[in-house]
Amino acid sequence: MIIFEQLTYKNFLSTGESPTIIQMNKSPSTLIVGKNGAGKSTFLDALSFVLFGKSHRNINKPQLVNSVNGKKLLVDVFFSIGSTSYQVVRGLKPNVFEIYKNGVLVPQPANVRDYQDHLENNILKLNYRSFHQVVVLGSSNFVPFMSLPAQGRRDVVEDLLDIGVFGSMASLVRARHSTLKEQLLINKHDVDLLDKKIAVQEDHIDKLENINDDIAKAKFMELDQHEEDVNALIAEHAELKKRVDAGFKEYFKRTRKLTDERNALNLREGTLTEKLNYALNQGKFFADHTECPTCSQEIDQETRDNHILSGDYHAKEIQADIDALKVERTKLDLAGDALGLAHATIEKYNNKAASISNKIAAMETSIRMLEADLKMLDSHTGDTGAAKTDLVVLRDERETKRNEKLDMSEEMDYTVAMIEILKDTGIKTKIAKQYLPMMNQLINHYLEVMEFYVSFKLNEAFTETIKSRHRDCFSYESFSEGEKQRIDLALLFTWRQIAKLKNSVSTNILILDETFDSSLDSGGVDNLLKILQDIDDQTNVFVISHKREVLENKFKSVIEFKKTNNFSRIE
Repeated sequence: MIIFEQLTYKNFLSTGESPTIIQMNKSPSTLIVGKNGAGKSTFLDALSFVLFGKSHRNINKPQLVNSVNGKKLLVDVFFSIGSTSYQVVRGLKPNVFEIYKNGVLVPQPANVRDYQDHLENNILKLNYRSFHQVVVLGSSNFVPFMSLPAQGRRDVVEDLLDIGVFGSMASLVRARHSTLKEQLLINKHDVDLLDKKIAVQEDHIDKLENINDDIAKAKFMELDQHEEDVNALIAEHAELKKRVDAGFKEYFKRTRKLTDERNALNLREGTLTEKLNYALNQGKFFADHTECPTCSQEIDQETRDNHILSGDYHAKEIQADIDALKVERTKLDLAGDALGLAHATIEKYNNKAASISNKIAAMETSIRMLEADLKMLDSHTGDTGAAKTDLVVLRDERETKRNEKLDMSEEMDYTVAMIEILKDTGIKTKIAKQYLPMMNQLINHYLEVMEFYVSFKLNEAFTETIKSRHRDCFSYESFSEGEKQRIDLALLFTWRQIAKLKNSVSTNILILDETFDSSLDSGGVDNLLKILQDIDDQTNVFVISHKREVLENKFKSVIEFKKTNNFSRIE
Protein backbone atom coordinates (compact mmCIF):
# COMPACT_ATOMS: atom_id res chain seq x y z
CA MET A 1 0.00 0.00 0.00
CA ILE A 2 1.25 3.47 -0.91
CA ILE A 3 1.21 5.86 2.07
CA PHE A 4 1.44 9.45 0.81
CA GLU A 5 2.95 11.62 3.54
CA GLN A 6 3.73 15.16 2.35
CA LEU A 7 3.28 17.28 -0.79
CA THR A 8 5.21 20.54 -1.30
CA TYR A 9 4.97 22.87 -4.29
CA LYS A 10 6.02 26.40 -5.27
CA ASN A 11 5.74 28.59 -8.37
CA PHE A 12 3.03 26.18 -9.47
CA LEU A 13 0.04 27.88 -11.15
CA SER A 14 -1.06 30.65 -8.73
CA THR A 15 1.38 29.58 -5.98
CA GLY A 16 4.42 31.81 -5.53
CA GLU A 17 7.98 31.34 -4.30
CA SER A 18 6.81 30.59 -0.76
CA PRO A 19 6.27 26.79 -0.62
CA THR A 20 2.82 25.32 0.02
CA ILE A 21 3.10 22.24 2.25
CA ILE A 22 0.26 19.74 2.72
CA GLN A 23 0.52 16.86 5.20
CA MET A 24 -1.30 14.02 3.48
CA ASN A 25 -1.45 11.45 6.29
CA LYS A 26 -2.09 13.81 9.20
CA SER A 27 -5.89 13.80 9.34
CA PRO A 28 -8.40 11.09 8.40
CA SER A 29 -10.65 13.73 6.76
CA THR A 30 -9.75 17.17 5.45
CA LEU A 31 -11.99 19.80 3.89
CA ILE A 32 -10.25 22.12 1.40
CA VAL A 33 -12.11 25.40 0.88
CA GLY A 34 -11.60 28.77 -0.73
CA LYS A 35 -13.11 31.13 -3.26
CA ASN A 36 -12.99 30.46 -6.99
CA GLY A 37 -9.41 30.84 -8.23
CA ALA A 38 -7.96 30.69 -4.71
CA GLY A 39 -5.98 27.53 -5.54
CA LYS A 40 -8.05 24.70 -4.01
CA SER A 41 -7.61 22.29 -6.94
CA THR A 42 -3.95 23.28 -7.39
CA PHE A 43 -3.14 20.71 -4.71
CA LEU A 44 -4.58 17.96 -6.95
CA ASP A 45 -2.84 19.30 -10.08
CA ALA A 46 0.49 19.41 -8.23
CA LEU A 47 0.14 15.82 -6.99
CA SER A 48 -0.73 14.57 -10.49
CA PHE A 49 2.15 16.55 -12.03
CA VAL A 50 4.85 15.30 -9.66
CA LEU A 51 3.77 11.67 -10.13
CA PHE A 52 2.94 11.57 -13.84
CA GLY A 53 4.35 14.72 -15.43
CA LYS A 54 0.92 16.17 -16.26
CA SER A 55 -1.73 17.96 -14.24
CA HIS A 56 -5.15 16.67 -13.21
CA ARG A 57 -6.85 19.38 -15.27
CA ASN A 58 -6.12 19.81 -18.96
CA ILE A 59 -3.38 22.43 -18.56
CA ASN A 60 -0.33 22.63 -20.86
CA LYS A 61 3.03 22.28 -19.12
CA PRO A 62 4.26 25.85 -19.87
CA GLN A 63 1.06 27.21 -18.29
CA LEU A 64 1.81 25.39 -15.02
CA VAL A 65 4.69 27.77 -14.22
CA ASN A 66 3.55 30.74 -12.17
CA SER A 67 3.06 33.59 -14.67
CA VAL A 68 4.42 36.25 -12.28
CA ASN A 69 7.71 34.57 -11.34
CA GLY A 70 7.99 32.65 -14.62
CA LYS A 71 10.50 30.06 -13.39
CA LYS A 72 11.61 27.62 -10.68
CA LEU A 73 8.43 25.53 -10.56
CA LEU A 74 9.18 22.71 -8.12
CA VAL A 75 6.98 19.97 -6.67
CA ASP A 76 8.04 17.12 -4.42
CA VAL A 77 6.11 14.37 -2.69
CA PHE A 78 7.13 11.95 0.05
CA PHE A 79 5.52 8.53 0.32
CA SER A 80 6.34 5.08 1.65
CA ILE A 81 5.62 1.53 0.51
CA GLY A 82 6.10 -0.93 3.32
CA SER A 83 9.41 -0.10 5.02
CA THR A 84 10.79 1.75 1.98
CA SER A 85 10.53 5.53 1.75
CA TYR A 86 10.48 7.45 -1.52
CA GLN A 87 10.71 11.06 -2.64
CA VAL A 88 9.83 12.23 -6.16
CA VAL A 89 10.92 15.72 -7.27
CA ARG A 90 9.76 17.31 -10.51
CA GLY A 91 10.20 20.86 -11.76
CA LEU A 92 10.09 23.19 -14.77
CA LYS A 93 12.41 26.05 -15.73
CA PRO A 94 14.75 24.39 -15.09
CA ASN A 95 13.53 20.84 -15.81
CA VAL A 96 13.95 18.51 -12.84
CA PHE A 97 12.92 14.87 -12.43
CA GLU A 98 14.48 12.87 -9.59
CA ILE A 99 13.45 9.76 -7.64
CA TYR A 100 14.98 9.00 -4.23
CA LYS A 101 14.74 5.63 -2.50
CA ASN A 102 15.53 5.73 1.22
CA GLY A 103 17.29 9.05 0.60
CA VAL A 104 19.47 7.75 -2.25
CA LEU A 105 18.97 8.98 -5.84
CA VAL A 106 17.74 6.21 -8.15
CA PRO A 107 20.10 6.19 -11.20
CA GLN A 108 18.58 8.02 -14.15
CA PRO A 109 18.62 6.38 -17.62
CA ALA A 110 19.31 8.49 -20.70
CA ASN A 111 15.65 8.31 -21.73
CA VAL A 112 13.31 10.25 -19.40
CA ARG A 113 10.40 8.04 -20.55
CA ASP A 114 12.21 4.99 -19.14
CA TYR A 115 12.61 6.81 -15.79
CA GLN A 116 8.86 7.57 -15.74
CA ASP A 117 8.06 3.94 -16.66
CA HIS A 118 10.24 2.80 -13.75
CA LEU A 119 8.27 5.07 -11.39
CA GLU A 120 4.87 3.86 -12.64
CA ASN A 121 5.59 0.16 -13.22
CA ASN A 122 8.12 -0.72 -10.51
CA ILE A 123 7.33 1.70 -7.66
CA LEU A 124 3.79 3.13 -7.81
CA LYS A 125 2.31 0.15 -9.68
CA LEU A 126 -0.26 2.60 -11.11
CA ASN A 127 -0.46 4.94 -14.08
CA TYR A 128 -2.25 8.24 -14.73
CA ARG A 129 -5.45 6.47 -15.79
CA SER A 130 -5.74 4.09 -12.82
CA PHE A 131 -4.77 6.92 -10.42
CA HIS A 132 -7.76 8.96 -11.58
CA GLN A 133 -10.15 5.99 -11.34
CA VAL A 134 -9.12 4.84 -7.85
CA VAL A 135 -7.79 7.93 -6.06
CA VAL A 136 -9.64 10.91 -7.56
CA LEU A 137 -13.22 11.80 -8.32
CA GLY A 138 -13.17 15.28 -9.81
CA SER A 139 -15.47 17.58 -11.67
CA SER A 140 -12.75 18.80 -14.06
CA ASN A 141 -11.04 16.66 -16.71
CA PHE A 142 -12.51 13.53 -15.13
CA VAL A 143 -13.89 10.81 -17.39
CA PRO A 144 -16.12 8.46 -15.35
CA PHE A 145 -15.62 4.76 -15.85
CA MET A 146 -19.08 4.46 -17.41
CA SER A 147 -18.21 7.13 -20.00
CA LEU A 148 -15.08 5.33 -21.16
CA PRO A 149 -15.15 3.27 -24.38
CA ALA A 150 -15.09 -0.52 -24.09
CA GLN A 151 -11.30 -0.73 -24.42
CA GLY A 152 -10.86 2.08 -21.90
CA ARG A 153 -12.99 0.20 -19.36
CA ARG A 154 -11.03 -2.99 -19.99
CA ASP A 155 -7.72 -1.11 -19.54
CA VAL A 156 -8.83 0.28 -16.16
CA VAL A 157 -9.88 -3.14 -14.83
CA GLU A 158 -6.70 -4.75 -16.15
CA ASP A 159 -4.64 -2.10 -14.32
CA LEU A 160 -6.55 -2.77 -11.10
CA LEU A 161 -6.11 -6.55 -11.37
CA ASP A 162 -2.43 -6.33 -12.40
CA ILE A 163 -3.11 -8.20 -15.65
CA GLY A 164 -2.19 -5.48 -18.10
CA VAL A 165 1.25 -7.09 -18.37
CA PHE A 166 -0.34 -9.93 -20.36
CA GLY A 167 -1.12 -7.46 -23.15
CA SER A 168 2.53 -6.41 -23.33
CA MET A 169 3.55 -10.06 -23.31
CA ALA A 170 1.12 -10.78 -26.16
CA SER A 171 2.66 -8.02 -28.30
CA LEU A 172 6.15 -9.39 -27.71
CA VAL A 173 5.07 -12.96 -28.49
CA ARG A 174 3.30 -11.90 -31.70
CA ALA A 175 6.39 -9.99 -32.81
CA ARG A 176 8.56 -13.04 -32.09
CA HIS A 177 6.11 -15.28 -33.97
CA SER A 178 6.32 -13.05 -37.04
CA THR A 179 10.13 -13.04 -36.88
CA LEU A 180 10.22 -16.84 -36.63
CA LYS A 181 8.01 -17.20 -39.73
CA GLU A 182 10.41 -15.07 -41.73
CA GLN A 183 13.44 -16.94 -40.38
CA LEU A 184 11.89 -20.33 -41.27
CA LEU A 185 11.33 -19.19 -44.87
CA ILE A 186 14.96 -18.06 -45.08
CA ASN A 187 16.07 -21.37 -43.54
CA LYS A 188 14.09 -23.39 -46.11
CA HIS A 189 15.67 -21.42 -48.93
CA ASP A 190 19.16 -21.99 -47.48
CA VAL A 191 18.61 -25.76 -47.06
CA ASP A 192 17.31 -26.11 -50.64
CA LEU A 193 20.35 -24.24 -51.92
CA LEU A 194 22.70 -26.45 -49.88
CA ASP A 195 20.98 -29.60 -51.20
CA LYS A 196 21.72 -28.46 -54.75
CA LYS A 197 25.34 -27.58 -53.92
CA ILE A 198 25.86 -30.97 -52.26
CA ALA A 199 24.39 -32.78 -55.26
CA VAL A 200 26.71 -30.88 -57.61
CA GLN A 201 29.73 -31.53 -55.36
CA GLU A 202 28.96 -35.23 -55.09
CA ASP A 203 28.66 -35.46 -58.88
CA HIS A 204 31.99 -33.65 -59.23
CA ILE A 205 33.66 -36.09 -56.84
CA ASP A 206 32.22 -39.06 -58.75
CA LYS A 207 33.82 -37.79 -61.94
CA LEU A 208 37.20 -37.41 -60.22
CA GLU A 209 37.13 -40.87 -58.74
CA ASN A 210 38.71 -43.64 -60.80
CA ILE A 211 39.03 -46.23 -58.09
CA ASN A 212 36.57 -49.14 -57.96
CA ASP A 213 38.26 -51.47 -55.48
CA ASP A 214 36.20 -53.34 -52.91
CA ILE A 215 37.45 -51.31 -49.94
CA ALA A 216 36.35 -48.00 -51.37
CA LYS A 217 33.01 -49.46 -52.42
CA ALA A 218 32.43 -50.90 -48.94
CA LYS A 219 33.22 -47.57 -47.31
CA PHE A 220 30.85 -45.77 -49.64
CA MET A 221 28.12 -48.26 -48.71
CA GLU A 222 28.89 -47.80 -45.03
CA LEU A 223 28.77 -44.03 -45.48
CA ASP A 224 25.36 -44.22 -47.16
CA GLN A 225 24.06 -46.50 -44.41
CA HIS A 226 25.25 -44.06 -41.75
CA GLU A 227 23.52 -41.19 -43.48
CA GLU A 228 20.35 -43.27 -43.74
CA ASP A 229 20.63 -44.12 -40.04
CA VAL A 230 21.14 -40.45 -39.22
CA ASN A 231 18.02 -39.52 -41.14
CA ALA A 232 16.06 -42.24 -39.34
CA LEU A 233 17.33 -41.01 -35.97
CA ILE A 234 16.43 -37.43 -36.90
CA ALA A 235 12.90 -38.59 -37.74
CA GLU A 236 12.66 -40.51 -34.46
CA HIS A 237 14.00 -37.48 -32.59
CA ALA A 238 11.40 -35.24 -34.24
CA GLU A 239 8.61 -37.65 -33.26
CA LEU A 240 9.81 -37.76 -29.65
CA LYS A 241 10.03 -33.96 -29.51
CA LYS A 242 6.48 -33.79 -30.86
CA ARG A 243 5.30 -36.06 -28.05
CA VAL A 244 7.25 -34.01 -25.50
CA ASP A 245 5.82 -30.77 -26.84
CA ALA A 246 2.29 -32.18 -26.78
CA GLY A 247 2.87 -33.47 -23.25
CA PHE A 248 4.14 -30.12 -22.03
CA LYS A 249 1.23 -28.33 -23.71
CA GLU A 250 -1.27 -30.57 -21.91
CA TYR A 251 0.73 -30.23 -18.68
CA PHE A 252 0.67 -26.42 -18.90
CA LYS A 253 -3.05 -26.52 -19.75
CA ARG A 254 -3.83 -28.64 -16.69
CA THR A 255 -1.52 -26.54 -14.56
CA ARG A 256 -3.30 -23.35 -15.63
CA LYS A 257 -6.67 -24.96 -14.94
CA LEU A 258 -5.51 -26.09 -11.50
CA THR A 259 -4.18 -22.59 -10.78
CA ASP A 260 -7.50 -21.05 -11.89
CA GLU A 261 -9.40 -23.46 -9.63
CA ARG A 262 -7.13 -22.65 -6.69
CA ASN A 263 -7.52 -18.92 -7.30
CA ALA A 264 -11.29 -19.32 -7.51
CA LEU A 265 -11.24 -21.33 -4.26
CA ASN A 266 -9.19 -18.64 -2.54
CA LEU A 267 -11.61 -15.99 -3.81
CA ARG A 268 -14.61 -17.92 -2.55
CA GLU A 269 -12.92 -18.49 0.79
CA GLY A 270 -12.18 -14.76 1.08
CA THR A 271 -15.80 -13.88 0.23
CA LEU A 272 -17.17 -16.39 2.75
CA THR A 273 -14.79 -15.12 5.42
CA GLU A 274 -16.00 -11.56 4.79
CA LYS A 275 -19.63 -12.73 5.03
CA LEU A 276 -18.83 -14.64 8.25
CA ASN A 277 -17.30 -11.54 9.80
CA TYR A 278 -20.34 -9.51 8.75
CA ALA A 279 -22.74 -12.03 10.32
CA LEU A 280 -20.71 -12.14 13.55
CA ASN A 281 -20.51 -8.34 13.69
CA GLN A 282 -24.29 -8.08 13.15
CA GLY A 283 -24.92 -10.37 16.09
CA LYS A 284 -22.36 -8.53 18.22
CA PHE A 285 -23.92 -5.14 17.31
CA PHE A 286 -27.37 -6.15 18.59
CA ALA A 287 -25.83 -7.86 21.61
CA ASP A 288 -23.96 -4.68 22.57
CA HIS A 289 -26.54 -2.01 21.62
CA THR A 290 -29.98 -1.37 23.09
CA GLU A 291 -30.76 1.66 20.95
CA CYS A 292 -30.35 2.60 17.28
CA PRO A 293 -27.25 4.79 16.79
CA THR A 294 -28.95 6.57 13.86
CA CYS A 295 -32.37 7.51 15.25
CA SER A 296 -31.60 6.93 19.00
CA GLN A 297 -34.77 4.85 19.39
CA GLU A 298 -34.67 1.92 21.77
CA ILE A 299 -34.42 -1.53 20.20
CA ASP A 300 -36.79 -3.96 21.90
CA GLN A 301 -35.33 -7.17 23.30
CA GLU A 302 -37.24 -9.42 20.90
CA THR A 303 -35.82 -7.62 17.87
CA ARG A 304 -32.33 -7.83 19.34
CA ASP A 305 -32.71 -11.54 20.10
CA ASN A 306 -34.01 -12.23 16.57
CA HIS A 307 -31.07 -10.43 15.00
CA ILE A 308 -28.59 -12.18 17.29
CA LEU A 309 -30.07 -15.60 16.46
CA SER A 310 -30.16 -14.71 12.76
CA GLY A 311 -26.50 -13.67 12.86
CA ASP A 312 -25.50 -16.89 14.67
CA TYR A 313 -27.52 -19.00 12.21
CA HIS A 314 -25.94 -17.36 9.17
CA ALA A 315 -22.47 -17.57 10.75
CA LYS A 316 -22.87 -21.34 11.22
CA GLU A 317 -24.09 -21.77 7.65
CA ILE A 318 -21.14 -19.79 6.27
CA GLN A 319 -18.68 -21.68 8.50
CA ALA A 320 -20.06 -24.93 7.08
CA ASP A 321 -19.41 -23.62 3.58
CA ILE A 322 -15.84 -22.69 4.58
CA ASP A 323 -15.29 -26.21 5.97
CA ALA A 324 -16.58 -27.64 2.68
CA LEU A 325 -13.95 -25.65 0.82
CA LYS A 326 -11.23 -27.56 2.71
CA VAL A 327 -12.43 -30.78 1.04
CA GLU A 328 -12.17 -29.09 -2.35
CA ARG A 329 -8.66 -27.89 -1.51
CA THR A 330 -7.62 -31.49 -0.69
CA LYS A 331 -8.89 -32.62 -4.11
CA LEU A 332 -6.89 -29.88 -5.80
CA ASP A 333 -3.76 -31.00 -3.91
CA LEU A 334 -4.28 -34.57 -5.20
CA ALA A 335 -4.65 -33.20 -8.73
CA GLY A 336 -1.35 -31.37 -8.24
CA ASP A 337 0.33 -34.66 -7.27
CA ALA A 338 -1.01 -36.25 -10.45
CA LEU A 339 0.46 -33.40 -12.48
CA GLY A 340 3.84 -34.13 -10.91
CA LEU A 341 3.69 -37.74 -12.15
CA ALA A 342 2.72 -36.51 -15.65
CA HIS A 343 5.70 -34.16 -15.64
CA ALA A 344 8.04 -37.05 -14.76
CA THR A 345 6.75 -39.05 -17.75
CA ILE A 346 7.35 -36.12 -20.08
CA GLU A 347 10.89 -35.76 -18.74
CA LYS A 348 11.51 -39.45 -19.52
CA TYR A 349 10.64 -38.84 -23.18
CA ASN A 350 12.77 -35.72 -23.15
CA ASN A 351 15.77 -37.66 -21.84
CA LYS A 352 15.28 -40.28 -24.55
CA ALA A 353 15.29 -37.53 -27.17
CA ALA A 354 18.57 -36.23 -25.71
CA SER A 355 20.05 -39.72 -25.94
CA ILE A 356 19.09 -39.90 -29.63
CA SER A 357 20.76 -36.53 -30.19
CA ASN A 358 23.97 -38.02 -28.79
CA LYS A 359 23.64 -40.99 -31.16
CA ILE A 360 23.20 -38.64 -34.10
CA ALA A 361 26.35 -36.77 -33.09
CA ALA A 362 28.27 -40.07 -32.87
CA MET A 363 26.98 -41.12 -36.30
CA GLU A 364 28.05 -37.81 -37.80
CA THR A 365 31.54 -38.32 -36.35
CA SER A 366 31.67 -41.75 -38.00
CA ILE A 367 30.56 -40.21 -41.30
CA ARG A 368 33.39 -37.70 -41.12
CA MET A 369 35.89 -40.49 -40.37
CA LEU A 370 34.64 -42.53 -43.37
CA GLU A 371 34.98 -39.48 -45.57
CA ALA A 372 38.54 -39.01 -44.35
CA ASP A 373 39.34 -42.69 -45.15
CA LEU A 374 37.88 -42.32 -48.63
CA LYS A 375 39.99 -39.22 -49.13
CA MET A 376 43.14 -41.20 -48.40
CA LEU A 377 42.03 -44.05 -50.69
CA ASP A 378 41.27 -41.69 -53.53
CA SER A 379 44.43 -39.62 -53.28
CA HIS A 380 46.29 -41.86 -55.76
CA THR A 381 43.55 -41.83 -58.42
CA GLY A 382 42.48 -38.21 -58.45
CA ASP A 383 42.68 -34.98 -56.58
CA THR A 384 39.40 -35.41 -54.67
CA GLY A 385 40.70 -34.33 -51.24
CA ALA A 386 39.77 -30.66 -51.52
CA ALA A 387 36.43 -31.53 -53.12
CA LYS A 388 35.54 -33.92 -50.30
CA THR A 389 36.56 -31.37 -47.68
CA ASP A 390 34.20 -28.91 -49.31
CA LEU A 391 31.48 -31.58 -49.29
CA VAL A 392 31.93 -32.14 -45.56
CA VAL A 393 31.66 -28.41 -44.95
CA LEU A 394 28.48 -28.25 -47.02
CA ARG A 395 26.94 -31.21 -45.18
CA ASP A 396 27.85 -29.72 -41.79
CA GLU A 397 26.32 -26.43 -42.83
CA ARG A 398 23.16 -28.21 -43.99
CA GLU A 399 22.96 -30.11 -40.72
CA THR A 400 23.34 -26.88 -38.80
CA LYS A 401 20.49 -25.36 -40.79
CA ARG A 402 18.32 -28.41 -40.13
CA ASN A 403 18.97 -28.15 -36.38
CA GLU A 404 18.13 -24.47 -36.53
CA LYS A 405 14.85 -25.37 -38.24
CA LEU A 406 14.01 -27.86 -35.48
CA ASP A 407 14.67 -25.26 -32.79
CA MET A 408 12.66 -22.57 -34.58
CA SER A 409 9.75 -24.96 -35.25
CA GLU A 410 9.67 -25.88 -31.57
CA GLU A 411 9.69 -22.21 -30.58
CA MET A 412 6.94 -21.51 -33.14
CA ASP A 413 4.72 -24.08 -31.44
CA TYR A 414 5.25 -22.35 -28.10
CA THR A 415 4.48 -18.90 -29.55
CA VAL A 416 1.24 -20.17 -31.10
CA ALA A 417 0.17 -21.59 -27.73
CA MET A 418 1.15 -18.38 -25.92
CA ILE A 419 -0.69 -16.16 -28.41
CA GLU A 420 -3.85 -18.18 -27.80
CA ILE A 421 -3.45 -17.92 -24.04
CA LEU A 422 -2.69 -14.19 -24.04
CA LYS A 423 -5.68 -13.14 -26.17
CA ASP A 424 -8.20 -10.78 -24.55
CA THR A 425 -10.57 -13.75 -24.43
CA GLY A 426 -7.91 -15.92 -22.80
CA ILE A 427 -6.24 -15.70 -19.41
CA LYS A 428 -7.11 -12.01 -18.87
CA THR A 429 -10.83 -12.67 -19.26
CA LYS A 430 -10.61 -15.71 -16.97
CA ILE A 431 -8.98 -13.66 -14.23
CA ALA A 432 -11.40 -10.74 -14.61
CA LYS A 433 -14.35 -13.14 -14.62
CA GLN A 434 -13.33 -14.37 -11.17
CA TYR A 435 -13.64 -10.85 -9.79
CA LEU A 436 -16.84 -9.75 -11.57
CA PRO A 437 -19.26 -11.15 -8.92
CA MET A 438 -17.37 -9.31 -6.18
CA MET A 439 -17.24 -6.10 -8.25
CA ASN A 440 -20.99 -6.20 -8.90
CA GLN A 441 -21.72 -7.00 -5.26
CA LEU A 442 -19.66 -4.03 -4.05
CA ILE A 443 -21.15 -1.64 -6.64
CA ASN A 444 -24.70 -2.56 -5.60
CA HIS A 445 -23.75 -2.29 -1.92
CA TYR A 446 -22.57 1.30 -2.35
CA LEU A 447 -25.61 2.16 -4.48
CA GLU A 448 -27.87 0.91 -1.68
CA VAL A 449 -25.95 2.95 0.90
CA MET A 450 -26.58 6.02 -1.28
CA GLU A 451 -30.27 5.02 -1.49
CA PHE A 452 -30.16 4.37 -5.22
CA TYR A 453 -32.12 1.14 -5.48
CA VAL A 454 -31.27 -0.42 -8.82
CA SER A 455 -29.64 -3.69 -9.84
CA PHE A 456 -26.31 -2.87 -11.50
CA LYS A 457 -24.28 -5.56 -13.29
CA LEU A 458 -21.10 -5.49 -15.38
CA ASN A 459 -20.51 -8.38 -17.78
CA GLU A 460 -17.22 -9.80 -19.09
CA ALA A 461 -17.05 -7.03 -21.71
CA PHE A 462 -17.59 -4.49 -18.86
CA THR A 463 -20.90 -3.40 -20.40
CA GLU A 464 -23.52 -2.44 -17.84
CA THR A 465 -27.01 -3.82 -17.31
CA ILE A 466 -29.09 -1.65 -14.97
CA LYS A 467 -32.54 -2.73 -13.84
CA SER A 468 -35.04 -1.02 -11.58
CA ARG A 469 -37.15 -2.73 -8.94
CA HIS A 470 -39.78 -3.17 -11.64
CA ARG A 471 -37.16 -4.90 -13.81
CA ASP A 472 -37.11 -2.06 -16.33
CA CYS A 473 -33.78 -1.93 -18.15
CA PHE A 474 -31.71 1.25 -18.32
CA SER A 475 -28.30 2.38 -19.46
CA TYR A 476 -25.95 4.76 -17.65
CA GLU A 477 -26.96 7.62 -19.94
CA SER A 478 -30.64 7.12 -19.04
CA PHE A 479 -30.17 8.65 -15.58
CA SER A 480 -30.01 12.19 -14.27
CA GLU A 481 -26.68 13.80 -13.45
CA GLY A 482 -27.24 13.20 -9.73
CA GLU A 483 -27.99 9.51 -10.33
CA LYS A 484 -24.97 9.21 -12.62
CA GLN A 485 -22.80 10.66 -9.88
CA ARG A 486 -24.08 8.06 -7.43
CA ILE A 487 -23.04 5.36 -9.93
CA ASP A 488 -19.62 7.06 -10.40
CA LEU A 489 -19.12 7.16 -6.61
CA ALA A 490 -20.14 3.50 -6.24
CA LEU A 491 -17.59 2.55 -8.91
CA LEU A 492 -14.87 4.70 -7.30
CA PHE A 493 -15.30 3.02 -3.92
CA THR A 494 -15.55 -0.40 -5.58
CA TRP A 495 -12.29 0.11 -7.49
CA ARG A 496 -10.60 1.13 -4.23
CA GLN A 497 -11.83 -2.07 -2.56
CA ILE A 498 -10.67 -4.23 -5.48
CA ALA A 499 -7.32 -2.42 -5.54
CA LYS A 500 -6.92 -2.98 -1.81
CA LEU A 501 -7.79 -6.66 -2.22
CA LYS A 502 -5.22 -7.04 -5.01
CA ASN A 503 -2.74 -4.75 -3.18
CA SER A 504 -1.86 -3.33 -6.60
CA VAL A 505 -2.85 0.35 -6.58
CA SER A 506 -3.98 0.64 -2.98
CA THR A 507 -3.24 4.06 -1.44
CA ASN A 508 -4.06 5.97 1.72
CA ILE A 509 -5.58 8.97 -0.06
CA LEU A 510 -9.00 9.61 -1.56
CA ILE A 511 -9.63 13.01 -3.19
CA LEU A 512 -13.10 14.31 -4.06
CA ASP A 513 -12.85 17.48 -6.15
CA GLU A 514 -16.07 19.53 -5.88
CA THR A 515 -18.11 16.32 -5.75
CA PHE A 516 -20.35 17.78 -3.04
CA ASP A 517 -20.87 20.92 -5.14
CA SER A 518 -22.22 19.26 -8.29
CA SER A 519 -25.29 17.11 -8.87
CA LEU A 520 -25.80 15.41 -5.52
CA ASP A 521 -28.98 16.28 -3.65
CA SER A 522 -29.07 16.62 0.13
CA GLY A 523 -29.78 12.91 0.55
CA GLY A 524 -26.88 12.03 -1.70
CA VAL A 525 -24.60 14.33 0.30
CA ASP A 526 -25.63 12.69 3.58
CA ASN A 527 -25.13 9.20 2.22
CA LEU A 528 -21.73 10.06 0.73
CA LEU A 529 -20.66 11.49 4.09
CA LYS A 530 -21.81 8.25 5.72
CA ILE A 531 -19.58 6.23 3.37
CA LEU A 532 -16.62 8.53 4.04
CA GLN A 533 -17.13 8.25 7.81
CA ASP A 534 -17.17 4.45 7.59
CA ILE A 535 -14.08 4.23 5.39
CA ASP A 536 -11.09 2.33 6.80
CA ASP A 537 -8.69 3.96 9.28
CA GLN A 538 -5.79 3.95 6.82
CA THR A 539 -7.52 6.27 4.33
CA ASN A 540 -6.99 10.04 4.39
CA VAL A 541 -9.91 11.76 2.64
CA PHE A 542 -9.52 15.19 1.02
CA VAL A 543 -12.69 16.99 -0.11
CA ILE A 544 -12.39 20.14 -2.23
CA SER A 545 -15.58 22.18 -1.91
CA HIS A 546 -17.20 25.62 -1.82
CA LYS A 547 -19.71 24.50 0.85
CA ARG A 548 -17.71 25.32 3.94
CA GLU A 549 -20.74 26.32 6.02
CA VAL A 550 -22.44 22.97 5.26
CA LEU A 551 -19.48 20.61 5.54
CA GLU A 552 -17.01 22.15 7.99
CA ASN A 553 -18.27 20.34 11.09
CA LYS A 554 -18.22 17.01 9.20
CA PHE A 555 -14.41 16.91 8.84
CA LYS A 556 -11.52 16.55 11.27
CA SER A 557 -9.52 19.38 9.72
CA VAL A 558 -9.98 22.27 7.30
CA ILE A 559 -7.50 23.85 4.88
CA GLU A 560 -8.49 27.26 3.49
CA PHE A 561 -6.77 28.72 0.43
CA LYS A 562 -6.74 32.48 -0.11
CA LYS A 563 -5.22 34.61 -2.84
CA THR A 564 -3.15 37.57 -1.64
CA ASN A 565 -1.31 39.84 -4.08
CA ASN A 566 -2.11 37.36 -6.88
CA PHE A 567 -0.48 34.46 -5.00
CA SER A 568 -2.37 31.54 -3.46
CA ARG A 569 -1.49 30.51 0.06
CA ILE A 570 -2.89 28.43 2.92
CA GLU A 571 -4.71 30.51 5.52
